[in-house]
Amino acid sequence: MVNKVVALNTLIAVNKVIVVAAMLYSSSILAAIGIPEDGKKMTITGVVTEAIATAPDVEPSFKAHYLQLDEPMVFEDEGACGEITQHRIALNGFNLSSYQAKRVSVEGTVFCQQEYTGQYHLQDIKIKLLK
Repeated sequence: MVNKVVALNTLIAVNKVIVVAAMLYSSSILAAIGIPEDGKKMTITGVVTEAIATAPDVEPSFKAHYLQLDEPMVFEDEGACGEITQHRIALNGFNLSSYQAKRVSVEGTVFCQQEYTGQYHLQDIKIKLLK
């Protein structure tokens, strides 16, 4: 009888550890997933990198650049692009070349660029230089 009680207590303790680990894992994933509702902005930090090749008829001052994210982010729009982990995100805006190779905080609207890249981009951005 004592062995059965010890075995049962051990099983309960192991199950508790598994449940807590699963909760921690899922909460860390859920914190990263999700795009704000349409029109709501989010803030992302990283380093502005190279310009992205654009069509020849695009105005020269409007060249998209990548923002190399401080940490990979999981985006989810529950739609066209679905769930994607990105290490960088395209910034759509004017005069971004002045921020190239600089660490910035970018506030903008995340959207799925389904037609061309199938990834998430930031538009309607405001950039703040960081130290």
